Amino acid sequence: VLYEVRKTFTPTVTSTRKYINKEDLPRVEAAYENLLQNLVSVDFDFRIITPKRNEKWLHARMFPMVVNSRCVGFRGTLMDISERKYAEMEIERLSWVARHTNNIVIIADRHDRIEWVNDSFESRLGYTLSEINGKIPARLLPGDETDKSTLKKIRSRLDNKQTVNEV
Repeated sequence: VLYEVRKTFTPTVTSTRKYINKEDLPRVEAAYENLLQNLVSVDFDFRIITPKRNEKWLHARMFPMVVNSRCVGFRGTLMDISERKYAEMEIERLSWVARHTNNIVIIADRHDRIEWVNDSFESRLGYTLSEINGKIPARLLPGDETDKSTLKKIRSRLDNKQTVNEV
């Protein structure tokens, strides 16, 4: 199922090599050589391109089978980690956007306490993360000159877990 090949397919180092993404092949070969030469277990992530042209991320864990101080084979596992890898890549993209936008970004935990703010928050509002970490965002807003109706709109949006744009 991992390789999307016929049921009669027998995965071996040679038979699976042609499916390994060319960019990952040197790393896979280095891990295999490490296993053979040093008789140590190895684990690594790599991509394959299936005959159906699907890219999948796999995690391999290989253990040498040693007889008389010589590797006579290996055993191991392959796990499809595509879903996790693609989620990590999406998080990385969104993280980049949040760090580099001119808009203020606040990430709060499930109790509505600040866990992270971007550079725009710090530069525009003058608070650093260390100063406001664990605080509730709405409590930072009231000031002597804060318009009460604006404050009410902001609190309502935050209470309903909605974004707050210019109000």
